Amino acid sequence: MTNEIVNEAGNQRIKPIILVDRKRPQFFNFDQGLVTTEKMVEKILPVSFRMENHNGLISATTSEISASKLRINVPKQLVISEGDQIRLDFSSMHSKLNKEYFLKIPYEVLQIDEFSHAKHLILALSNQANAEFVVWFKQWLKTLVTPNKYEENNDKIFNTIFSYYKRLYCIFLPYPIIFSDPEGIKHAFLSNEAVSCIDFSDGQRVNARLSVNAFNEYINDQKQGTRIPLYVWYENDEIKYLTSADLPKVSPKQIIAWLKTKEQWRVLLIRTRKVKVPDPSLFDAIQKYASQKLADIIDEYKTSFTNLTSVTNILDISNVFENIDFGWNLPELQFSKPLIHARGVSYSAISFKMKRVEPRFSYNTRVRLETEFKDGDIVVDAETIDISLLGLSLKLPYTDFPFTIKDQVLIEFVEWNQELGGGGKFFKKKQQLSAVEYTVKNVDHNGELIFLGLARNKRDAEPGINQFITDKLVEIKRETTGVRRNELELYNSFHASVWLTNNIAGLPFFLGHDAEGIRIIQAIGNTEENEALRKPFHEENDWSFLQQIATTLSVAMRDLVADKYRPLKLLSCGVYCYYEEFNSDRVISGWKTKTDLELTTPELKKEFIEEAMRHSKRFFYHCSLVSVKGYKDDILNAEVVEFMSKAAHRVREMHSLVNSLIAVGELNDVTRLIEFMYKN
Repeated sequence: MTNEIVNEAGNQRIKPIILVDRKRPQFFNFDQGLVTTEKMVEKILPVSFRMENHNGLISATTSEISASKLRINVPKQLVISEGDQIRLDFSSMHSKLNKEYFLKIPYEVLQIDEFSHAKHLILALSNQANAEFVVWFKQWLKTLVTPNKYEENNDKIFNTIFSYYKRLYCIFLPYPIIFSDPEGIKHAFLSNEAVSCIDFSDGQRVNARLSVNAFNEYINDQKQGTRIPLYVWYENDEIKYLTSADLPKVSPKQIIAWLKTKEQWRVLLIRTRKVKVPDPSLFDAIQKYASQKLADIIDEYKTSFTNLTSVTNILDISNVFENIDFGWNLPELQFSKPLIHARGVSYSAISFKMKRVEPRFSYNTRVRLETEFKDGDIVVDAETIDISLLGLSLKLPYTDFPFTIKDQVLIEFVEWNQELGGGGKFFKKKQQLSAVEYTVKNVDHNGELIFLGLARNKRDAEPGINQFITDKLVEIKRETTGVRRNELELYNSFHASVWLTNNIAGLPFFLGHDAEGIRIIQAIGNTEENEALRKPFHEENDWSFLQQIATTLSVAMRDLVADKYRPLKLLSCGVYCYYEEFNSDRVISGWKTKTDLELTTPELKKEFIEEAMRHSKRFFYHCSLVSVKGYKDDILNAEVVEFMSKAAHRVREMHSLVNSLIAVGELNDVTRLIEFMYKN
């Protein structure tokens, strides 16, 4: 966090927060809750603690305390080292309140200050500390701290942007994410810009379409901690596949060399790892989106996340194997294993739009749905679940044809037609179905049923239909109470986002530009799990390997957004970097970074990667990048209002940050796979 505490001559001051910094990307821990400026408070308390290899309690006193740190005075002769673990007792608190969580609180020795007459320890509270103690301690500290409006505003502004970045990541997920328990897949998430189907086309038409649900059997069978490449291709009017387990004696290099002889092929990386359960405090900020009216439904949704054990990502990393020349010694593999489409599970889209103001009413009536597919029109009988003036939810038997978001469908209200004498003036025969045209907004399925959420396309057109539905809603209101479903959808999205941002596998980053228009990495996300991806760069404290390619990535995204023939604004490319300790003149030169957008020939790519492999510190990533241009965030607009009277200049800064964002990206490590391609 940039608004950090700095000691100057024993006094503490606060650096003003900087939301966009060319030299230093803003850094966020996505698996943490709200961030607060932590101030050490002078407070003398008797405490005692236990150490390994030391018998009995050691008496001490605090001198300064905060929510996460303590400064304590200990006996001068005490033998202790930085990194030691201790168990500390707040004895006076325990005697007053008689709560066991005041005893044996885990701390780590962060720093030791020795003076001629005393020894001080700075202790860091372990993240294994009792949750009740943490909550109590934070509340108690508030009674000791004099409020500082400047610090509070800084915290609120920082947390507003922190939450905004989290929401952006969830809305623009670059690939499907799946949560499972021992019984199978429970939740699946997919953004509108990621692909739920892989198209195999000859450039003019789609020859075959493969749903990501086809891979569910591999997801269910995988053990935690696996990274299985799945090799998929289209041949003889069939989609086929293999994994390295099918050819255990053949290297990935040989498999990919053989795969690339096929006209249409993909390499998918299916990653499964243990779920990290979010800290309960992370859910505190979303309680305001849960009303008592929807308590039962919300509790049922929350319960569906219990007992999750694994999380899986499906990444299409095909592009990193482009522009690789394997020469003439291609293997001859004989393999034929058709990939059969599986029903699988439905993918939910995350949304933070406060979009639905019309109440929906539970209502069941028979309807007929008609939609157009490449093999001809499809007509299906369905039943409504709920209805509003412009919205509709349907359930229908599971079918093999894939409904997708943005499909246009025509609805005939069969029973209403019958009420009107077999046609009526509003809902006439088939040729008049265009008067009731809907767009698919979400698709869900469970077992033998498909559930569709639909929105009517024309609010003001055909007033006769509007009036008829309005009259019907008046009748329905007499029998049931309407529910604003958006409230439930908002809460579900916030709840799911906590799990998503707590279980990120790669390294999220946010591409934008500064006040002078220079393309930069504005912010970087992090979790405990992906900490390993950052460690190689700690000693240099240097993120220039990313900043070096910010312009290249932003230009590619600009061209992608401008291409009207590319409806999905999702860019994938390889990122290759190595750290050069010294160049030929013995001058430190730092990171060297290139992408597939620049390494446009096999020769250029081979030359750079072989040079990288001569250096001990090298990393190769698959980069997913999704455009966020034009995205409007209702939640952010609502939150910004409260700053208008307090800090108008901060509001301008937040608007500038939002307007400067270009794309959300994520890096996933593919170093070993790429090394296989270039090893002899």
